[in-house]
Amino acid sequence: MATLILLHGIGDCKEHYYAFCKQLVDIHCNSIIIDNRAHGESEGDFCTFGYYEKQDISTLIDVAESRNIAKPYGIFGNSLGGAIALQSLGTDKEFRLE
Repeated sequence: MATLILLHGIGDCKEHYYAFCKQLVDIHCNSIIIDNRAHGESEGDFCTFGYYEKQDISTLIDVAESRNIAKPYGIFGNSLGGAIALQSLGTDKEFRLE
């Protein structure tokens, strides 16, 4: 089993991925969805287009690991979420190929 982190686009929210999460369950894949900074139920007034959000992803992975959520972790995002995902690839050890 694996876990896929899904990141929404600008002006959107985590609910955008509910239907996709149900499809992932059908193929035995975990999913994690969050509201990016200044979106949906998250706090903050400003989006930094990944500058600080990539740290949010590292924190999210730390929480997932502490709760024994299945590895490997993957990340997918569209628009703003894609920018955050790409920046996270360069900073988080969980996304590095060995």
